[in-house]
Amino acid sequence: MAANAFPFDLNEEPALDSNEEAALDLNEEPALDLNEEPHDHNGVEENFGIEEETNVTSGSDVDVLNSQFDRLQADLNRFEWQVNIHRFAYASYIGSYPFLSYFAIAENESIGRQRYRFMQKMILPCGLPPERNED
Repeated sequence: MAANAFPFDLNEEPALDSNEEAALDLNEEPALDLNEEPHDHNGVEENFGIEEETNVTSGSDVDVLNSQFDRLQADLNRFEWQVNIHRFAYASYIGSYPFLSYFAIAENESIGRQRYRFMQKMILPCGLPPERNED
């Protein structure tokens, strides 16, 4: 008869401790501790989609944000702002082939001619600038 290569008998059932026996009993429901804190998985606490309100800003924080916002604003008048918006729109139409083909079909023109018209409109999209009164 060959010697068994395993240090235990394969036909023998393994012994279970008391906790494992209780877990195998299907008639009992597991006891839940309702006072237990949520588990921490990989350093991330479960909050089940509930976001906490932590956006409290003090008066000095608002002042800092306002000063940063003021530095980002350019000194543009209404005409300069409109020119920038129109040029951006024409540039996006030229850069997007579906937009360009849509406009070409709508105006019954070739795509190349429509691209040329948009580039011409980018030079002075809002006409001549208004005269400034320097006092």
